[in-house]
Amino acid sequence: MSKRGEKMNINEVEKARKKALYPIIICSLLDLILLSINIIYPHLVFFVVPLGITIITMIIVPERINNFRKNYFIYLMLVDIKNTECLKKIEYQPSTGFPYHKVYNSYAMTDGDKYKSSNYVLCSSDNIKLEQAHITISNINNTYLGPKTYDICFKGEWLRFTLPRAFKTNLYIYQKNFRNMIKLSVVGKFYKQVTSNFIEFDNKFIIRTNNEKEYLKMLQLVMLEVLEIRKKIKGKMMICFRDNYIYLGIDRYDGIVENPSIFHKYTEQDKELKPTGIVSKVFEIVDNLKIDSNLFKDIEEKKEL
Repeated sequence: MSKRGEKMNINEVEKARKKALYPIIICSLLDLILLSINIIYPHLVFFVVPLGITIITMIIVPERINNFRKNYFIYLMLVDIKNTECLKKIEYQPSTGFPYHKVYNSYAMTDGDKYKSSNYVLCSSDNIKLEQAHITISNINNTYLGPKTYDICFKGEWLRFTLPRAFKTNLYIYQKNFRNMIKLSVVGKFYKQVTSNFIEFDNKFIIRTNNEKEYLKMLQLVMLEVLEIRKKIKGKMMICFRDNYIYLGIDRYDGIVENPSIFHKYTEQDKELKPTGIVSKVFEIVDNLKIDSNLFKDIEEKKEL
């Protein structure tokens, strides 16, 4: 992997992919040759050898596949960040995504009956910590006939930006028809629905806040970037500003790449690997909000969630 502050090259993703793929190919060819010989000369040794090769490969390959996935998802993160020099820490956890409470405590989406998360990536600098993972939230399909089934109400990326200071105003912005918008919980009951006084924005988004007097100061600093993010995604989005966090949920109706294939050669021309500019836009939002220090307050003493 690249040194801290350097952009990861697509060749590093490819190198990791080949290291995972080649043992499988070599093992398959050797097994085929040795098993063919075993048919002609049925000796025990020719049965044991391919079995041993397979076992060794099964030990080596999973670690290399995880390393390939690590390079793939970190590349996806870093390719979308303009200034990587500020990054001090980069982590990847393939199987442990966002803990449930990190999503629930945003009060941005309904809980659902089933929750799954994977491909957690963490990048941090002096002032901001960025976390991203895939999450899927499903509800039980209430039916008395047949096996229990689930209806997906969110499947996509979940990003959380942790800031050094908290917002005085909590602000929730949902793209219209976002399928997991909270209706009956904290946001739906106690946060007022408001407008931006900007027709284009109000036609596309639903806005809720806990501070009807001050929310416009904050909203006016983020509207253009939110519109830009909406143009860059397929699916629906929500973004919320709560406490010292910015949450961004992207519900991708066309699915997400949870397990990149080791059999596909990756280049910078691959559509899924091209920078979207989404993460950079959120960093621009943070810079815009910093213009008005009165939007922030000191964080109350509490354990980080």
